[in-house]
Amino acid sequence: MKTVETLLTQSVIQTVGWALLYSLWQGTFIAILLNAAMSASRKSRASTRYILACIALILMLILPLWTVWTSNIGAPVATARSSEQKGTSSDAAVNFRSTSDPSSNFQTEVSVQSWKHRTEQSIETLLPWLIASWLLGVFLCSFRSLGAWAYTQRLKRSQARLILGQWQESIQRLSRVLRVTRPVLLLESSLVCVPTVVGWLRPALLLPTSALTGLTPQQLEAILAHELAHIQRHDYLVNLLQTIIETLLFYHPAVWWVSRRIRIEREHACDDFAVAVSGDAVLYARALTRMERLRKASPDFAMAANGGSLMSRIHRLVGVDAQPSHRGAGPLTIIIILSGLATVGVCAQMSLHTSVLTHRTPKMPAHGNEGSSAHVPPQLDRQGNTAPNALGIQQLSSSNPEDRAVAICSLGRAGEPGAIPSLIQVLGDDEIIPAPLGCWDSGSWSPALRSFHHPSPGEEAAMALAAMGASAIDPLIGALRDTNPSVRRNAAWAIGEIRGGHSVDRSGALDPMVLALSDSDGSVRRAAAFSLGEIREARTATNLISALSHEDAGARAMAAWAMGEMKASIALGPLEVALKDQDEQVRRKARWALAEIQDR
Repeated sequence: MKTVETLLTQSVIQTVGWALLYSLWQGTFIAILLNAAMSASRKSRASTRYILACIALILMLILPLWTVWTSNIGAPVATARSSEQKGTSSDAAVNFRSTSDPSSNFQTEVSVQSWKHRTEQSIETLLPWLIASWLLGVFLCSFRSLGAWAYTQRLKRSQARLILGQWQESIQRLSRVLRVTRPVLLLESSLVCVPTVVGWLRPALLLPTSALTGLTPQQLEAILAHELAHIQRHDYLVNLLQTIIETLLFYHPAVWWVSRRIRIEREHACDDFAVAVSGDAVLYARALTRMERLRKASPDFAMAANGGSLMSRIHRLVGVDAQPSHRGAGPLTIIIILSGLATVGVCAQMSLHTSVLTHRTPKMPAHGNEGSSAHVPPQLDRQGNTAPNALGIQQLSSSNPEDRAVAICSLGRAGEPGAIPSLIQVLGDDEIIPAPLGCWDSGSWSPALRSFHHPSPGEEAAMALAAMGASAIDPLIGALRDTNPSVRRNAAWAIGEIRGGHSVDRSGALDPMVLALSDSDGSVRRAAAFSLGEIREARTATNLISALSHEDAGARAMAAWAMGEMKASIALGPLEVALKDQDEQVRRKARWALAEIQDR
């Protein structure tokens, strides 16, 4: 690359190029340390984990700079080469004189040194291309960041008007509570979809019109407290530094992983501030759920309340620990593999390359005090130190169905058998909520869910009881005798979705489920057929065959699906008849079931 070689001396190219290569293993090592520190500090405050992630990101920038600083930039490369070759010759001579088989050892030493030298030369011929690619990447990332910065500045000036009166007083009051000393400009903007903070020295808080009309005053105050927390914590400035590091180290996947962790913990920390101000985590969780409907992409230089994973934030607020997940291990494993492969050639040259001195990777600082966040009210401690039933059972009487659904999610995820009677009582709560909470990882594929699904607290209760496992079976069997068809439907569905599957004894539910196949309500019949298919007890196949002649097309389709799930050979003839059913869904399920049985 003549252009790069013209702008930079050979020694600078060598130093910067090797520093970029070394940064691969340096950044990977820091990411591994951070992952361990994050695992050890799961019970610490979000602000502690945020500081750990920020320190890791800064170290990822400092180590390559330290590599360049400690490099012998001014020394001519030829001198270094000569020194290496003299040292090699001297060592070879010593080995020659001190071995009993001088010819063999001398040839081996020379061969090893020659291989290392050729490898080093091959890498160094690529360094100009590496530098050119890095400079191009930095330029493109900088251009993108400048565009985002210009857009955020435009937000304050274009289609924005000052908000006075009640909300100006609220901002001033919240600023005093959160100790925000700088004056905050409150603007209504038609260019933003969520409340957004722009600027650091003279911050502006932009409110979309939809937020003013779509949220209750209490909800909006909680969201405003979240945004003011960004200002109080100087998150705008930290985000600017974060963007600079992302631009310079754009090529390293570990940098993007650490940067994502920073954004997640930043939102968690601000959530803690908002909950501390509002005093009601459920109210704030509901505000976040409603804000999600207004959500659109926010520019990189803006601080908005919709950052991070919405469901993980809601689970955290209502005192529920997410189920163990290995999602974080996948990206980290890829980071380690890619960085390791790229570093193999670098490590082979460390003994020969004299322009870069030995580095020491700084140890991660000790993480903060253990314990849950001081900003979260005691009854909403997300670590489960207080009884979750107290919060959940209290919120089950809320007049808002979203509040009830969030409480049900909290009760179910806590997994306490004592919550089962309360969950049974709300199986019939069919009041529609705007969108599913996404609290459970089961049921989204279920034919029963697609058959009668509408998001409701009763549906959340069915999945919560299914998550309870064997302890919920007898109460659910009792609920099959309830006079409310919604209760019977959700109970029948929950029995089929019981966690543990075939390892859980559900034989006591077979006879009540067979009776439910003849229930007066169509949705109950469909749920019963679904669960019989999930239980897969051969003796119920004749009952499902009888259901194929039911006048309800939904029940016939679910019965066909259940026989395919059971691999019931006895149903081949009836299923072939069902291929001529007048309902397309029944014919489709029958074709699928026949294929499943014939595969067996």
